[in-house]
Amino acid sequence: MAIFGTLHLLYSMLDLAAPKRFAPKDESLLGTMKNTRIRMARNARNFRLSYMGFHLSHSLGLIMFAAIYMALSIIEPAVIFSAPLAAIMIGVGVTYAALSHFFWFVIPLAGSILATALLALGLMVH
Repeated sequence: MAIFGTLHLLYSMLDLAAPKRFAPKDESLLGTMKNTRIRMARNARNFRLSYMGFHLSHSLGLIMFAAIYMALSIIEPAVIFSAPLAAIMIGVGVTYAALSHFFWFVIPLAGSILATALLALGLMVH
């Protein structure tokens, strides 16, 4: 999850300057996104910036999730094998797999399944 979060962050930051990865295939839509605001707030940024902000925060969420569990595995390894935290780890992985399946594409789906399977394997081996 840390690897995917870091790649997502890198791609998002690169796309702020030159949209390639998280840009619509229809290039005319990019201009529309830049000229449209979301309805949620009057002072909202344009839709493109809001969209990229989501990608950046999504990346940071994945990185923080992974960092917390990595830190716990070093500081207090027994804690990550407790039933509640094990369930959270697996639940987050399954949730990302479901989101990938229904809303995204095959690369995050495969990564989510792999990360969740590795987490589950680590829990079972322990």
